[in-house]
Amino acid sequence: MNPSESRCHATQIDVRIDKSTQLPGRAWCAERPRALIAIVHGLGEHAGRYGALASALVDRRFTVVSLDLPGHGEAAGPRGDAPSWIGLRDLVIPAMFTVTRGMPGQPPDLPVVLLGHSMGGLLALDYALAHPKSLLGLVLSAPALKSNPPPGWKVALARMAKVIAPTVGFPTASRKPASRVIPRCASAARTTRSFTARSPRGSISGWSRPAGASWRNRAAWRSLR
Repeated sequence: MNPSESRCHATQIDVRIDKSTQLPGRAWCAERPRALIAIVHGLGEHAGRYGALASALVDRRFTVVSLDLPGHGEAAGPRGDAPSWIGLRDLVIPAMFTVTRGMPGQPPDLPVVLLGHSMGGLLALDYALAHPKSLLGLVLSAPALKSNPPPGWKVALARMAKVIAPTVGFPTASRKPASRVIPRCASAARTTRSFTARSPRGSISGWSRPAGASWRNRAAWRSLR
């Protein structure tokens, strides 16, 4: 199955993040939606890759939104490069929560389920730990929490590249471009692991309530399970 193929209509969107950043994306709107599912894609992916998943979710009355992260898909910027991890977490992710307001048939305040894959899973987890009360649920697909440590010489070269040419991609074993966002993912993963080691509730997988989230709507949560 082609994961980009969708059986339902996708509305093309452009979301203004700040003065210099506007991100393209897609919204798949359900009739009488039960919740909004915001998808954070992985490194080297784009929002359109989740068309098939969005179709399945729309069939179950979930409205779905996803944006191309900076440097990915149709978004501007050096390929695979994001200027700020915190900017992605605190500006880009919440921007998806209000995209469908004003669209026909879409309630203004849908409960939000955040879904992230790979790097997007790490970013979604970081957001849930920082802002637990804003989410109804969190879904993680192969979050990039741990990888084999690179050789020391690669770490040394990466640190040099960060100073000399931080936005330039370089080939990996899979011949896909990599960028400065990768060491930032690793750093965030280390922070997350230390947090979850102290509090097992901080590690969330599948349909789970984010740690620290308030039970604002118990009936809504039960209806999604």
